[in-house]
Amino acid sequence: TSALTGTDTVDGQTYSYTVIVHGTPNAPVLITSTATNGSVQGQVHVTLAPVVPTPVLSTAGTIRIVSASTNITGNVNSIGSISFTGNGTITGDLLGKNTVNQGSFTVTGTVQAQDNVVATPPDPTTIYNNLQPTGYYYTGSKSNPTLDFSTHPVIYIHGNVSFSNGCPIPTGSGTLVVNGTVTFGGTFPSDGSSAHMNIVANSNISTGGTTRITGGIYTPGTFTETGTHYMTGVIDANVIALNGQTHYTAGPPPSFDPRYSGGGGASSVISSNYGGPNP
Repeated sequence: TSALTGTDTVDGQTYSYTVIVHGTPNAPVLITSTATNGSVQGQVHVTLAPVVPTPVLSTAGTIRIVSASTNITGNVNSIGSISFTGNGTITGDLLGKNTVNQGSFTVTGTVQAQDNVVATPPDPTTIYNNLQPTGYYYTGSKSNPTLDFSTHPVIYIHGNVSFSNGCPIPTGSGTLVVNGTVTFGGTFPSDGSSAHMNIVANSNISTGGTTRITGGIYTPGTFTETGTHYMTGVIDANVIALNGQTHYTAGPPPSFDPRYSGGGGASSVISSNYGGPNP
């Protein structure tokens, strides 16, 4: 631990100071600042906790990637196991509390199995229960629903939701809360842009075709990807199964996510066992 020294003048009085930082990487640190002026001395002690990046993928169960093309920028965390086949690149860490098999994937950061430091991701069921009462209510399953988040930042659909070619382009940004399953097919959004929306479902979520989303995806079930999926944000699911062309970049979690810290940057993309824009 090296000391930082210097002088400063306060109210016409010149003080010499020494600042010492005590701690280890990725752990809280104690900062001690000592100021002296002749025989007068004062100390300030401050404990700072490290900023822990939000994983782009996080699960409480398992992460399975079976893909010929997977590119993930951000950390991938699982309370369960991680198993990769195929080829791809993770620009970040790959951390699991159980087994980790990176296969032929290139991982630029740390690969760690049996890692007891991996944090349990937020419970998607709790997030769903908190958001559901706040949503603008639609009853019954919907196919290609019109999502106007500029009018209703949180939209709740009591049923299943499916998106396919020709689906109206979402307006504004917000959160879609669904009691049942969410399924994507065809091209979403239809104009090739990225939909700025969070998806919180009480059941499974699956993507097919070509899907572009900026936001967070949360399900207590399984998130399954086929086709081509572009995403900036976080995925929090019990099980994550990626079987298509994956292009994920970590982004800050939405404000309803307990990991949200006022919009600061995130450098992890995926969490499982429990994996956008603010409502």
